[in-house]
This record gives sequence, structure tokens and C-alpha cells, in this order.
Amino acid sequence: MGLLGKFLGRAFENYESVHKFLRHTKGDKVAEYFAQHKQLSTNTLVEVRENAGETVVDIGKTELAITLTCTADDAYYTGALITLVYKNSDGLQKTAIATGTATLNATPVAFVPAIADYYCPVSLISNKETQAGETLTIISGGSTYGTIAAESTDALDTALIGVGSIYGSEAANQDDTGYIATTEYLTPWGELKEATWTFPADSSVATAFIGTDGKVVKDFYRKRTFEMDNAAIDECRICNAAKDAIYAAIEVANYECFDTRFMALGSAYGKSYFGELICSSTIITDVMTVSITYTAKDRNPTTVEHDFFVNELNIIPPFELEPLSEVTIKIKDQNVAHGNVNVFAKYLDVLV
Repeated sequence: MGLLGKFLGRAFENYESVHKFLRHTKGDKVAEYFAQHKQLSTNTLVEVRENAGETVVDIGKTELAITLTCTADDAYYTGALITLVYKNSDGLQKTAIATGTATLNATPVAFVPAIADYYCPVSLISNKETQAGETLTIISGGSTYGTIAAESTDALDTALIGVGSIYGSEAANQDDTGYIATTEYLTPWGELKEATWTFPADSSVATAFIGTDGKVVKDFYRKRTFEMDNAAIDECRICNAAKDAIYAAIEVANYECFDTRFMALGSAYGKSYFGELICSSTIITDVMTVSITYTAKDRNPTTVEHDFFVNELNIIPPFELEPLSEVTIKIKDQNVAHGNVNVFAKYLDVLV
């Protein structure tokens, strides 16, 4: 597999040239990211990342259809107005209103305009206080995404759930209450954010990550970094509430999650650049393959494979990435003698 093309505008000879140019023109708005990982090769392409023995999955840009229901049919809610403010996966904030009926439990009602593109909530408010022992709930299929508690008009922040809601958990509870895990992540619309998870008394129980705004995270899409303030005693994870979907993991005795995956910023938040990729192998008699998939600015998605024996330096010259695109790096060998492959990748952001 190969590539033939051209880059329009500024072209860069190597990582030093793009780094010097961006630092000179953008100063402190430049952020550098690097990922270094040693991984045992196999005879199939495997992404270069440390999963700590877990099956790590990605959150899709799934948008949901949302309706309103209640824990009981009650004529009290007839004519009540329930307002939901939410964002879709493009980050566009929208408002929709549902009108209550006497049969909300038996027959959930649609919002107006109808909601089919829900990604994360902003607020859920009723103009009538809920009855004692009853709650108003927004649902999609059989799942709950927001609840106004009994005798309330507003849903608490902790009672609102998005497609991008994330939680922290430990494989098994350890003597590490108060440890802090921090993730830098991107929303599906490419906004860079940060959130933390403080280990509770029982860290095997999934509890929510908290953003810098003090609210629970509901808009997670891709991890940039994931690290702890102490070495992990047991595996530390970013997951969903049920802990059956793992989005990132820190291996025992490590401080960070090692991952060569990279997602570019959204155009409203800056520019991202592929910087450099260096690979080396411990097996000098075997042919190794590195496969990199990326999308350069204003180009189609591309996958390029390179075979090498020991070292391959500066495999691809630096270039600007298409906003919201992702870079993935995979390795394999020719099944002669599986060996370790060292991968060192560099990326840059220029923030607005």
C-alpha cells in the first residue's frame, strides 16, 4: 500500500521544521504530544496501545431519539411543559419541549421538535414540580438519560446522562482512596477538555469523571491522555456506568495509559499536525510492518504500510491533519519470530 499526492500550502521537511515554524509563529499556543510504546508483534495488524488486558472500545458518534416518560400515570402532569436543552454530536445546542399527559407512563410522549440527534444533555426542567414518589424521565429505548426527581422541577447534574458519559473504576478495590486519575479528551465536535476521577472508598464501583466546570462529564468521545498521580495498584479504567465498555486503561504499576492513537481538533478550536513516527524492532532477521491510517487536511483518508528490519526513521513527513480525523498506528511481522516493536509518535496542536 502506498501514497501519491501533494500538500498544498506550507510543507515541512521533518519534525524539527514543523516544530520550529509553529513555535515561531504561534508561541505558547502550541502543544506537543508524544507517545512511546513497546509492543510484541504478531502476524496480524494490531494497534499500538496498552490495553492492560482489556478489550478497549471507542464511543461512536451515536445520536439518540429521546422521549419523555413518568414513573406513574397521573393527570397532574396534563399540560405540563418539560424543556430539554441538549447538544448533538456536532456540538450544536438545541432546545425541545414535551407536553405532559395523564398517561406518560403508559405512553411516553415525543418532544417538539422531535429529538433524534441527542448526544449529551445540558438541562432538563419542568414548569410543574413533580409529585411525591414520582419522577419524570427522558429515555431512549430502554435506557434512561435524565431524571427529574420527586418534588423537583430541575434535574440534578448527576441525574443527566449523555452518550459521552464516562466513569472511573478499578479492577478490584485497593488501598488507594483519594488517588486522582486525569484525562484530557476530545468531544465529538473536537473541543479539547479535561476531567478527573477521584478514587472513592470502594474504587471498584464506577463513579463519574468530573470536568473542570465541576459537572459530570457527558460529552467524552476520544481520549488524548489518561494518567494518575500515583502508580496504579490495580488496573485503572475509563468506562461506562456498567463497566462493560472500557475506553482506556492504565496497567498495574504504571502512571499513564500508553496509546499512539490521536484525534485532531475541530476547526473551531485549532489545528492539529502529524509530527513524526519512528519505529524499531528487536528482531533483525524478521520483516516488520507498520501501518498508519490518517487523513491529511483537505485529502481523503489514507492507509500507508512500510516494511522494515531494524530501524525506520521519519517514515512520513509532517503535515496538517484534517479536523476531527484520527491517526491509528498498527504493527505486525511476517510470523518468523515475533519480537518487540518500539514505536515513537509525535503530534502537535495549535490552539486558537
